[in-house]
Order: sequence, then structure tokens, then C-alpha cells
Amino acid sequence: MENLKVVLVEDDDFTRGLLSTSLTSQGLVIAGAADNASAGLKLILDLQPDVALLDLNLGKGPNGLDLAVTVRQRAPQVGIVMLTSIEDPRLLGPNLSQAPAGVEFLIKREMGDIEKVVTALKNAKRAASTPAGHRTRPAGVPRVKEFTDSQ
Repeated sequence: MENLKVVLVEDDDFTRGLLSTSLTSQGLVIAGAADNASAGLKLILDLQPDVALLDLNLGKGPNGLDLAVTVRQRAPQVGIVMLTSIEDPRLLGPNLSQAPAGVEFLIKREMGDIEKVVTALKNAKRAASTPAGHRTRPAGVPRVKEFTDSQ
């Protein structure tokens, strides 16, 4: 499991580059990287990585949570790690209940400890490999067929 294949979806160029370099130095394979949900979904579906590392706030358009729900629907075997600057999950409010089963949350300030990032990625892959991680979508969340940047 050391050579996990990862797709990064992060709108900040610096953070995306830093994660790519850091994870590669740990023996992980960066299969692809995108700066928005639409491009990220295409990469995830095309490349079928072990894990997708998603920023919660992707700027205009669909956010990381929207992308996570769609990834779980269309590629349930892909582990999902959600990066967020929000340290208190209660601040996510009702949005947190929309997170699909098996999503690992990682606070961005913890990215300085690359071992925490690697551990979160491994945990997410393991969660996606279990029956609970394959739940297609939380109750009441409609199926999303595709993303557009204008959403």
C-alpha cells in the first residue's frame, strides 16, 4: 500500500505543488492534479487512483464535498481525503452530514507533518475497501451526473 496512486484536487497552485512534491518524496504516485471539481472528477474517473485528495473549498463552482459525493457514487473504490482549514467540524454545519461514508478529513495546518497526510490517505483507501465505505450516497442526497464550473 506504500505506492498509493493519488489524484490531487486543490485550487491553490502553491499548495497543490507542495503536496505533489511532498507525497512523491514519500513514495506515493501522483497520477494527476486538477484545480477544480470538473477537471478533478474527469481525472479520477479516467485514472482510477487509489485515493483522491480534495480541497473542501475549490473556489467558484462545485466544492470538494460535492466532488466527494460524486466520486463515491461513480468510483466507490477510490478513497477520499478532504482538506479543510476549518478545525471545528461543527462549523461545517449540515454540510458535514452530506459527506459520504469513509471520507477522511485533514486540517490544512497539519499538512506540515507529511506522515499525517500519508496516514490519512492510507486510512481513506482502507475505508473505501470496506462495505461501509461503498455506500453510494447519504440518504436524501440526489445523484449528481456531471459538474460544470458554473454550479
